[in-house]
Amino acid sequence: SIADDYEAAREALALDEAAKKAGVAVLTGLGNCPGLTNLMAKKGALAMSQARRIHIAWFGGADDAGGYANYRHAVHIFCGKVPSFRGGREVLVRSGSGREMVQFPSPCGRLPVYHTGHAEPVTIPRSIEGLETVTLKGGIWPAWLARAGIMLERVGLVRGERSQRFWAATFHRLLPRLPAGKCTVSGFRVDVYGEQDGGQAHRRYTCVGRMKNITSIPAALGAVMLAQGEITERGAFAPEAAIDPGSFLAKLEPLGVKVEEHEG
Repeated sequence: SIADDYEAAREALALDEAAKKAGVAVLTGLGNCPGLTNLMAKKGALAMSQARRIHIAWFGGADDAGGYANYRHAVHIFCGKVPSFRGGREVLVRSGSGREMVQFPSPCGRLPVYHTGHAEPVTIPRSIEGLETVTLKGGIWPAWLARAGIMLERVGLVRGERSQRFWAATFHRLLPRLPAGKCTVSGFRVDVYGEQDGGQAHRRYTCVGRMKNITSIPAALGAVMLAQGEITERGAFAPEAAIDPGSFLAKLEPLGVKVEEHEG
């Protein structure tokens, strides 16, 4: 599954014992973000003697949003308290807080991102030992859309299922008519910091593309790998727990999804 929401990830992982008893695999969170972001976190960690901090940032293009479900997801993850990982333990932070400017690849460039409710801070610390920090922040391109959504939540207009459904339907109907520009791509950036050979290490991974492609193609590839027996793990798990990131990327690039890797 794709399972962006952290609540969905928890529910899927709770099936672990039952899945193991049944001898089946439940692979959750294998899309773009989460999915490729998790695997890049693992790839960076494997390149070091010890990973310490992982910072994940995503952006969604306003003209790349797709259908109602994606608007519903976007509204939900900017509401209330959401999980993060600090000081070696999971903590709750306020969604829409922690504003930070992040440099994404062209054509997006610098964009503000904020704490949002995703699965990565929940699943990554389970698979990569010794981590101190895992953060997940996201933003919308153009930036004013995220600011508008955060303001609506802060003044109490986006509370509970009913109001979230209302605003998701409203955005779905109105945003395609607004002058958002040519924000037709989405993407992510993953920064992994740690130690290697007695010094500090840093790996950075970026990906940009149409959301429908960079989300659906990794999920489809994961399904094929399961069907062909390339993933032998049984139980319920996130991709970083069972998939080798290098071999996955090698299969992914010919399908049109490319992740750039940078050192330092």
